[in-house]
Amino acid sequence: MLTKKFLFASLLSASGLIAKAQSTTTINDYSKTSSFQVAILPDAKPAAFRLLVENPEKKNLKLTISHTDIGVLVDTIINSQEYQSRYTFDEAIDGRYKVTVENGKEKFSRDIELSTVTVRRMKLD
Repeated sequence: MLTKKFLFASLLSASGLIAKAQSTTTINDYSKTSSFQVAILPDAKPAAFRLLVENPEKKNLKLTISHTDIGVLVDTIINSQEYQSRYTFDEAIDGRYKVTVENGKEKFSRDIELSTVTVRRMKLD
């Protein structure tokens, strides 16, 4: 029973992180497919995600993670064929974040909303 409650609380917290996620991919030439692929996956921790980037042509890709009020928090260049990283938001403030991967002509972006959910419990003996 306790495991079910913990799982429910974890899923509720994770849903706050990814529930309002939206992704957009912009490619200037619609006859071509994107030269890179991006996946954002939930992590075992509720306030974290894993970023996977496949870049077969090893182009320079710019990765940014920004907060609507604070600005850019992560600014990295990816030039490897495969990139994997885990981003943890344990101590981050609530709000809207944007994850963007682009190479100048192509762009992938996803909005993520981080919100804290407080669970109150009462136990009567």
